[in-house]
This record gives sequence, structure tokens and C-alpha cells, in this order.
Amino acid sequence: MFGSQEEITNKQLYTIIINIVGCNYLHESIISNFNESTDSDYSGRVKVVSIMKSDQLIYSNESNKEPGFGILNLTWMRKTLNYRPATVIIVYDIRNKPENITYKDYESSIFMEITKIKKSDNYPFTNIILLIYGSNSSFTFDSYSEDKERPYNLKKLLDLKNIFYISGVDGFKTIAKKFCATVMKLSLNYYRAIKKNLKVKKNNSVDIKEKIIKYNIKLGIISQIKNRKRNLNFIKYYEEAYSMLQNIDFKNYYFGSNLVKWNYLEIKSVADWLLFKIIHLKSNDLQNSIQSLINMFVFHMGTYSKIELLNEGHDGKNEIIEETSSLDSIQKLVFVEYFWSAIRNEFFAKFLEENFKQDFYIKNYLNFPGYYYMVTLLYL
Repeated sequence: MFGSQEEITNKQLYTIIINIVGCNYLHESIISNFNESTDSDYSGRVKVVSIMKSDQLIYSNESNKEPGFGILNLTWMRKTLNYRPATVIIVYDIRNKPENITYKDYESSIFMEITKIKKSDNYPFTNIILLIYGSNSSFTFDSYSEDKERPYNLKKLLDLKNIFYISGVDGFKTIAKKFCATVMKLSLNYYRAIKKNLKVKKNNSVDIKEKIIKYNIKLGIISQIKNRKRNLNFIKYYEEAYSMLQNIDFKNYYFGSNLVKWNYLEIKSVADWLLFKIIHLKSNDLQNSIQSLINMFVFHMGTYSKIELLNEGHDGKNEIIEETSSLDSIQKLVFVEYFWSAIRNEFFAKFLEENFKQDFYIKNYLNFPGYYYMVTLLYL
């Protein structure tokens, strides 16, 4: 329904995205030391991406832009989860500075590069950190006295805490822990800023349920990225969104069209996305949540399956059927419904089979994976 089956049923690991640009020959060492110094709670949840040049940081690609209309904004999700960095690390190696270029000129070029990056996207929260390799441990651009009021002074563009100088035989290792802590702090603050902004938008949308659902989904995604592994409080956003979605009217869907069929299919897709998101997240604590998940799945299949309604025929009461112009179209829609029910039940049967022992199944027939396999076969 929404995206591919794998996109819904596979567990997704949301990562903090950090870009590193400039002096690519140093990236491997920096990334290796960075990963070793990352807090254990975020181990495996930070993606440091090496890019060739800052032009690749321009994310507002109008030629490939999809509309953000609807509850699930795919463009926002793709950018947030895959492309848009919380922090950009810019690396310079002054040891390789050409002799005919002064330090003032070099600083000016860095200033212009940072300015360009800050304008490369329309999100104001991305952080920039400067990592400068030099041969002199006491070097800073501001060590010379002339023209202190020059417009390209880096202090006017970046907090001094975000400028790191490296020298000596050990190089990056000497500052790795401090550098990593700074990057992580800034990156987490980036997601907190987005979350705060989304909460304001959600609070301003109290009159439109669909918008509240939309912002709850975004809040859940952002919270899932930034929260520590042991903290799963963000599930509440997905659960609230799922609960509200049940009361959406297909005919008067805010983001929808005049075609009730397409509104129904979209809302069903969003419900699927939320259901599997909640199942995967709660699977980390199945002993305490499994019964509620089973109840939720059974409710989901009963609420979002319209096979019986579709099979009633064209009686003037079924708006989904009414707007379908031919018997062939009706049959296709019925087929989609049967297929949807089959693959959903098959997934849940495997989920129970892989996670529980036999003594759990005998308590209730709905706990038994064989029940869902049987339902799958009936639909197929």
C-alpha cells in the first residue's frame, strides 16, 4: 500500500546524520576516531557521511521535488532520515597552504565557504564545525593584529567552541573525545530545535485532526532519532497519531480529493505505517506489550479491511464502490483488499512464531500464529 512491503515490515534504524567535507584524504582517520569516541547509547546510530565538496550540501533540489501534501510527507522524511545533516564538519589543512596565499586570504575563503553552506538549504538549525590542521599548535587565524574589524572574521560566523585546531604527531586523537562530545551535543540540539518547531506547528493545528496526526508522525521520527536507546517515550506520538486516524472521515479527508477510494487507500496506508512502527518498537519489550499488540493488530484488520463492504455490491450505500466506474475496477479493488489482508496476516503469524513459546499460544487462539496463517490461506 504505502511504499514497498519491506519498507513497512522491516525494522528501520534512524540515525543522526553528520556530513564531513574538505580534505577527503583525512576523512577515514577522522571518522574512525569519531566512531570510537561516540557515547555507547548512540553506538551504531550516528552516520558520518564523507562528501567531496560543499555543493553536495544543497538539498533543495526543485527538479526532484515531490509534493509534501498528505499525512506522510515523503520528501520531508527522505531528507530528514537520509540527507539533511544535523552537523557539517568542514576540514582544512593549512599545512598544504600555497605560499602565494596569505592567512587573511585563506580565512576569507573559509568564511565565504561557510556562508555558502549556511545558505544552501532552507533549514536554519544545521550546525557547522571547523576542523583545521596546522603545523603550529599555537596558530589561530586571529593571531595577527591587522584589520581586526574585517568582515570575514570567523568569530563573527562561528562560536569559538566550534573551531578546532589540530597539530602534532598524534593529530586528531588528541582532541577526539572533546570533538566528538561537541559534535554530538550540537547534533542533538539540532533535533531538539526541530522538535520544538514541530510542537509549535502542532499546537497551531488544533482544529484539523489530519495536521495533528501529521505533526505527531514527524515528532515521533525526530524523537526516535535523538533519544537514547533505553528511552522509548516517543512511541506516544505514533500511538496518538494512530488513535486519531481511526476517526478520520474518508469523504471529508482534509488532505484528500473528491475520490473517496483514494482517500480510503491513503488513510489505510498511513495506518499500516503506524501499526508496524509501533509493533517493531514495542517488540523490544514483548513480555509486557505482546497482548496489547495482538489486540491492536486484530483491531487494525477489522477497522481497515473493507472486503465485506466491497463484496456487498453496488447498493447505493457504498461510496467506495459508487465511484468505481466498471466491474473490472471493482474486481481490482477487491483483489487489492484480499492481497493486503493476506500479507498483513502472514507477517503477524511469522512475528508471533519467531518471538514466543508454545505455552503463550494456548492462552488464546488469537495468540496462535497458526490462526493468522489460516486467515492468510483463506484470503489467498
